[in-house]
Amino acid sequence: MNPDRGYGEAKRAAEEFELIADLGPVDAPVALLHDYENWWALDIQPHAPDFDYWEHLRAYYRAFRARGVQVDVVHPSTQFGKYEAVVAPALHLVNTEIVTRLESYVREGGELFFGARSGVKDPYNKLWNRPAPGPLSNLVGATVDQHESLREPIETRVSHKGMEYEYRTWAEWLTPEAGEPLGTYESGVAAGRAAIVRNAAGDGHATYCGVWPESDLADALVSELLDSAEIERTERLPEGVRIAERDGHTWITNFTGEPVCVDAGGKWIVGNGEVEPFGVGVVRSRLPAVSIRSTPETRTQSR
Repeated sequence: MNPDRGYGEAKRAAEEFELIADLGPVDAPVALLHDYENWWALDIQPHAPDFDYWEHLRAYYRAFRARGVQVDVVHPSTQFGKYEAVVAPALHLVNTEIVTRLESYVREGGELFFGARSGVKDPYNKLWNRPAPGPLSNLVGATVDQHESLREPIETRVSHKGMEYEYRTWAEWLTPEAGEPLGTYESGVAAGRAAIVRNAAGDGHATYCGVWPESDLADALVSELLDSAEIERTERLPEGVRIAERDGHTWITNFTGEPVCVDAGGKWIVGNGEVEPFGVGVVRSRLPAVSIRSTPETRTQSR
């Protein structure tokens, strides 16, 4: 009996694994906070037909991965000291213990980012007796004045560092106190109000984004955070292509049906400078030295 196609593919994969078996573990510089109780609380009261906890979280996760950055998805009880940046897309439920740890992380030089609807309630799903983001307000240097849910065809635009971007579903009008406005509404009744605020605390910074960003805005916010935390990143990767560094080696994974060309400047361990459709390549090269040249059919935006 002749072996089928799967046998040859499994044999090839086993041989390739042997070539990279001695590499060290993945060392992610970014922590993304996830808690099922936050999901349940927002699922009970989404306040907008299109507000989905997982999709909101993935908007930020995709933006990091589209810049080649490794991300650990961790519980808020995790110790943050080993991470250069911490992202909380929707830390809806907070208590004084988590607030104290986040404040210490920032004051000791950490870069912290909050997404919309953070700090609204306590762990018992009760509203704090103060404007959102509740006990996080001093850390982010702003409070939420009003919020609104939006559906198409309502125009949703914000400006950020001289560029205009689209957002969706949710908008919070922020009142800066100690924080510096980084983003402003450019459409609707909130035009002119702050949408994104950044506050310095000790040796670090905390940023609060009051909107659900579309992919271009998410990329701009993530890139700014990575630069502040001095985390190495790539140019924005083509859609369907992901790369990751591990122990001085970079993996290139092509999820598309078209080949992609890779400039890396190092020795190829698996594959070569052209990664085949649905293929994987591994090159001995650091992340910043790797660039991807896609075929015309592959759009240059995050997946």
